[in-house]
Amino acid sequence: MSESELKEALNIIRVLAQGLEPKTQAPLPKSNPCHDPSVVRALMHAASALEKKNQEEVRRKIFPSNLGKAWSREDDEMLLADFSAGQSIADLAVKFSRSERGIVARLVKYKKLHFSALSEFETKQHPFKQQLIRELKTRSA
Repeated sequence: MSESELKEALNIIRVLAQGLEPKTQAPLPKSNPCHDPSVVRALMHAASALEKKNQEEVRRKIFPSNLGKAWSREDDEMLLADFSAGQSIADLAVKFSRSERGIVARLVKYKKLHFSALSEFETKQHPFKQQLIRELKTRSA
């Protein structure tokens, strides 16, 4: 489902849950099933599920694909070798599809960096989070 199709489907479901005709916004007849409380609840659950799907798609698009996933032994070995070879944190983050903070945390774990390096990344603005917020605002508008 494309972004525009998802947005349109969400709008239709919300309008129906309000007892309105989606195209004209006119009230639906009282006999319409959309006035039944169980149907309204079902429509609200459907809207919630679509919103969650939308947020997951936005997250997948913005955040590195391996964010939060477990590290394999091979990845750890490659990370340590690449870091020892002089690759930058930013390059390693791209290579392993992880956040820079995740790379730093892993290097701290293996005592390749001092733990104070983590606090440096804690205080930085998180561009992924800012981008996610902007994207969600755009999609909900």
